[in-house]
This record gives sequence, structure tokens and C-alpha cells, in this order.
Amino acid sequence: MMMMVRTWFGIMPLKDLTMERKRVEEFEETLRINYALYEELDAEYVEHTRDVYGECLKQIPHERFSFAKLWLLAAQFEVRQLNLKAARQILGNAIGIAPKDKIFNKYIEIEL
Repeated sequence: MMMMVRTWFGIMPLKDLTMERKRVEEFEETLRINYALYEELDAEYVEHTRDVYGECLKQIPHERFSFAKLWLLAAQFEVRQLNLKAARQILGNAIGIAPKDKIFNKYIEIEL
């Protein structure tokens, strides 16, 4: 028996509601990534960019899903700022929280 949930746009199966929530969270992360890139590339505000990436990484519910892309963008930002120690720390945290092949490969690439 499938559970149904009443929402503002009608009745929806609970399974679909959780998928909708995930899509909304992914959209929010895309907006945050675009904002961080704007701060870095257009506004050239380095410290605020670092804060935006940090907040994004804090707000992601890593136990449900994690964006390797966000971890990689934050680490690449630090590499562009010539802060390899921070890039290593970000990638090390990413490996501990959300071990994915892309993250391992970027960590190896930085070390070479």
C-alpha cells in the first residue's frame, strides 16, 4: 500500500514527494554554486566566495546525498588562490564524508 501525502498542489505519493524534495535541494545547490562563481569571477570578492563555499558545504544534508561537484569547485577555488593546504583539507573532508571517484582523482591530481 502506497502512502499518499496532501501538498499545496494536490495529493502526491510519498515516494514522489521525496524525489521532489531532492530536486529542490539540487536546484538550491546549483543557485549557490552559481552565486559563488559570480562572487569569485565577476565581483572578485575572494573572502566572500570562500564563505559561500563553506556555507554550501555545511548546509548539504550529506547523509542523504552529496555533490562531488561542490567539493571539487571549492577545492579548485582554493587552488586558484594558491592555497593548497585549504584545497587538501577540503578534499580530505570530502573523502571522509562522501567518498567518490571524482574526489579521489582530483586529490591525486593536486598531489602530483
